[in-house]
Amino acid sequence: MIFSSNQLKYLPQRQSFNSRTGISVEPKSVLLYGVLEQRSEIDPDWLTVFGEENTYEVFSGDNLHSVKIPKHQDGWISLRNQKELASFVSHLNANSIYIDITGLPHHVWMPLVRVCFEAGVETNCIYVEPESYTYNPNPKPGEFFDLSERFHGFSPIPTFARLASKRSEETTLIPLLGFEGIRFRHLVQRIEPSERDISPVIGVPGFEVEYPFHTYEGNAMILSQTWSWQRVNYVDASCPFALFSHLEEVHLKSTDRHLQVATIGTKPHALGAMMYAMHNSNVELLYDHPVKRKGRTKGMAQCHLYKVSDFLKQCK
Repeated sequence: MIFSSNQLKYLPQRQSFNSRTGISVEPKSVLLYGVLEQRSEIDPDWLTVFGEENTYEVFSGDNLHSVKIPKHQDGWISLRNQKELASFVSHLNANSIYIDITGLPHHVWMPLVRVCFEAGVETNCIYVEPESYTYNPNPKPGEFFDLSERFHGFSPIPTFARLASKRSEETTLIPLLGFEGIRFRHLVQRIEPSERDISPVIGVPGFEVEYPFHTYEGNAMILSQTWSWQRVNYVDASCPFALFSHLEEVHLKSTDRHLQVATIGTKPHALGAMMYAMHNSNVELLYDHPVKRKGRTKGMAQCHLYKVSDFLKQCK
């Protein structure tokens, strides 16, 4: 069991606030957001900061390959078509873009973050922690929270498809763990990795003190079956930059290996994995596209601002 080094190679670009309205927004900035649950709802005062013309709600539903942005156009925008996405970003004509990932699924916010950064626009991400998660009324062992209705299954995130490594012996699987052990179990069943090549990550410190224990209990069976409990690493659950540095550290120790990173834990960890995948072509992102249950969280806790562009510019 290893804690990721606190000596980060790059200066983290992270700020935390009690609410979104604590964020200082530059002139000529645009907000992209989606609404899934209470904490992703945008306060009217916050929209006023940007102005009506500079706020865009993004809709996806169960569609894994396209989105609707009614304020921009009536039809669907393909998430696989980087030129189409780049055209949307160009239309925004913004100096800075703030992407609130709280209410957007991974397959939507990841390509948006990528295209905004690659278009040379100052790109920032916002994430609001939940005050609490909804407990499962009829829990099985380790299933404390009622989070997902079902899963579409593992498939590439648009613009992040990679060729899998040819031999499993040359691959390190890094599952970023959350509360739902079924996701880790399905991952192992699909990938069939060698036990010695699994190196899980648990968010420590967690959003709350008890969350890492819930993560351990939710994943206890598969951690035990694969013996991967021996290789667990701990990385701050709310810091994508610490996760980026951890992945870089793993890669430096095994430069000839292909990394498969399963983003099945916290969104900040997923953001760190996404940034590292942008930085290194020998990284494959794995995601199982859950259909999240309505009312899965209650309330709002800390709000985080992640300055993606400022961080990635250091990494060149």
